[in-house]
Amino acid sequence: MDKFLNVRGESAELLLHGIVGKEINGTEIANKLKALKDLGVKHVKERINSVGGSIISGYSIVAANLDMTANGIIVETINEGVADSMSSVILSSGTRGYRKAMDYTTSVINNPLFNGTSLNDEKDEGIKAMLQAFKESLLSIYAAALGKSRDELSDTMNEERMLNPEQMKAIGLIDQVIPTNINKPNIENKSLAELMIEYEAININTNKKEKKMSNVKEFYNLSPDASESSLLNAAKAERQKLTDANEKVKNLTDELKEKTEALEAKEIELTKFEDEANKAAVKAAIESGKFDKEDQDELTAKVKEMGLEAFNFMVDKIKIPHFDAGATIKNSGASASTKDVKFFEKVVDNKVINKAYEDFSGLELEKLQNLHPEKFEEIMNEFNGREE
Repeated sequence: MDKFLNVRGESAELLLHGIVGKEINGTEIANKLKALKDLGVKHVKERINSVGGSIISGYSIVAANLDMTANGIIVETINEGVADSMSSVILSSGTRGYRKAMDYTTSVINNPLFNGTSLNDEKDEGIKAMLQAFKESLLSIYAAALGKSRDELSDTMNEERMLNPEQMKAIGLIDQVIPTNINKPNIENKSLAELMIEYEAININTNKKEKKMSNVKEFYNLSPDASESSLLNAAKAERQKLTDANEKVKNLTDELKEKTEALEAKEIELTKFEDEANKAAVKAAIESGKFDKEDQDELTAKVKEMGLEAFNFMVDKIKIPHFDAGATIKNSGASASTKDVKFFEKVVDNKVINKAYEDFSGLELEKLQNLHPEKFEEIMNEFNGREE
């Protein structure tokens, strides 16, 4: 059923009657609000009568309301009966100065529920953590809308107290009480059962008990003349569904934990493999003669920063200066046949580069002799002792 009541020029009305996430479809309402904004509507009334429902679905409506207000469109929220739980959040998300309640209405600001169990009473630690996260999110919305501290609002949610219109206004949930010819409910210092009786009494010329039972039967898809026994059986079946759902959530939570632990183990294994590969790359870079052993720590940090592939590419691009063995031998006064040159290159490679001496491969032999005579003598001894 279309929840538009009226669209005239620059104003429109929406009915938000029922359970959020069921009769009140958050995505549908949000899309219609966006359409009204695109049509140039400047004032939207949302008439609320809801005990709450899905937090996720409610978020869609709250976000749309805040977006409308941010774009200069007035969102007038009106409590026409009850605005409990998530519906109280929607009520608070209207434009300031335009949040209202009929003088016979009630509202409850409470902690999130899971399968009918409040955060206050939930025993399962996983579910309790989820509900606490939702509470923190709702506190952010309430605090911005009501102008109260998070601690104060948290206490109000913990109390799960039913509010009359004046109390709604005092706490900042609404800005105005709309007077009617219906007596206001006196809800102070009364039990929830007494409050429900008083709330039923304000409905003029209506047999609320029968109507309420009719709604319950409709909820369970039972015929209007269904017996109390049939209703009880339907309620038991619904409770069993909730029990099964809780068990399924528990099983899924255990499965998620197992998969998370397996993933963490794989990540540890991958990290170990990457560390070994990085060590091998650093070692190869040093053995190539392009870096000294003293560079190992710096190279280790560099390969982690760059990644293995980029590091290897960098090392490959670094060229060792060409060592002209013939010219070096000639400058030292030795003969320089082709065989001599090849042997000398091999000696220099082994002694200077592969054995991690400082890189003298581009220096003339006389400079090597002046700087490191012991290395020069070792090279020349091996060169002079070669087989002819």
